[in-house]
Amino acid sequence: MANACGFFTPTIKISSSSSSSSSSSLGVNRYKYCYNDVISKRVCCSVMSHGLESSSPSESRLQRLVSKGCKLVGCGSAVPRLQISNDDLARIVDTSDEWISARTGIRNRRILSVNESLTGLAAEAAQKALEMADVEPDDVDLILLCISTPEDLFGGAPQIQKALGCKGNPLAFDITAACSGFILGLISASCYIRGV
Repeated sequence: MANACGFFTPTIKISSSSSSSSSSSLGVNRYKYCYNDVISKRVCCSVMSHGLESSSPSESRLQRLVSKGCKLVGCGSAVPRLQISNDDLARIVDTSDEWISARTGIRNRRILSVNESLTGLAAEAAQKALEMADVEPDDVDLILLCISTPEDLFGGAPQIQKALGCKGNPLAFDITAACSGFILGLISASCYIRGV
């Protein structure tokens, strides 16, 4: 199964005058996250509060750490088309549907066929994520492929970039971290967005 997620964060400039009575155009809540009606509903951003110099050193460090935010705005998935049931498997090896399902809970599994590839599934999932997020491929800045079974030693992310038709030549690379790859990919994408 291939999953794809999309993040989006805008660059926001806040103008403030030197007088302490003025406030910025964006409101900030207790957690230093703000929302502005002008910004699209699918975008979440955070900014530092006005008057940061009067806060304690530990609080100002926290505010710097959350000075920019990101939000998941689209996701997609794709699975292989070939489905094998326990009964199909029982014809090949000495087992039964009852034995497998009682021990694992699995009744069916999906297997890549000859004309399918993991990179192809990832590109299909990424396309669905872009559609859900209402983002054009040319607006993509980063492609991360979190994978534990690479088909290509040089990485599959550039192939996904080509399949999506990204003309802006976004940075594209693989993260090979097995089970923790998805979490590592989310953290890495968040760090790129926030500029950390």
